[in-house]
Amino acid sequence: MKDLRANLLLWGLAGVVVVVYGALGYYVFQSRRPVASSPETAFTAQIAYPLAEGAAKEWRDDAYLLSATAAWSQNTEKGLREGKTSWAFYFLSPLARQIRVFSVTPEEVAGTRTMDALSIPSGIDLSRWQVDSPEVIRLFLKGGGQGFLDQHPDASLHLRLAADEEGRLVWMASSLSSGSTESLSVVIDTQTGEVIG
Repeated sequence: MKDLRANLLLWGLAGVVVVVYGALGYYVFQSRRPVASSPETAFTAQIAYPLAEGAAKEWRDDAYLLSATAAWSQNTEKGLREGKTSWAFYFLSPLARQIRVFSVTPEEVAGTRTMDALSIPSGIDLSRWQVDSPEVIRLFLKGGGQGFLDQHPDASLHLRLAADEEGRLVWMASSLSSGSTESLSVVIDTQTGEVIG
C-alpha cells in the first residue's frame, strides 16, 4: 500500500513537472517567434537629407544644400508611394567654389561627382521645407498625374526640390513619356503645400 501511494505521488509530481516545463517551454517559444514586421517606412527626402548633410559636412564644413532630386520608374500609385528610389543632393562649398553631388539610399551615402561652381547662389532655407516627398507625389497624382500616368505607362516621375526664379522654395514634380513628347509638371510650394503651377 505504501509502495502504491509512493508511486502515485511520484507520478503526480512527474505530471506537475511536465506541465510546468511544458508551459515554460511554450512561453519561451512564443517569446522567440519573429514579430510581424510593420510596413517599411518610405525613404523620403526629409529622411534622406540628414544622411547627405553629414557626408557633405565631412567633405566641406561650409557646404550647404542647393537642391535635391529623385526619380521613380514604378508609375503606379502603389509603386510611387512605396517604391524604392535614391536621392541626389547637391551641396555647394563657397570656399572651394565647388558643387558635390551625394547619392543617398537606405543602405549608403556616396559622393558621386564634383563640379566647379560658376556662381555662388544662396542655399535652401530649410525652415521653408515643410512638405515632404510623399505629399508631393500625392498632390501630383491628384493634380492630373494619375490620369497622365494611366495614359502613358512608359512614363516615369521626377521630383526636384530647389528655389524657383522668384526665389521661392518649390517642389517640381514632372513626368515625361519616353514614347512621345508629352509631359506633365506640377509645381508645389514647399511651405504651404499649395500647387502654384
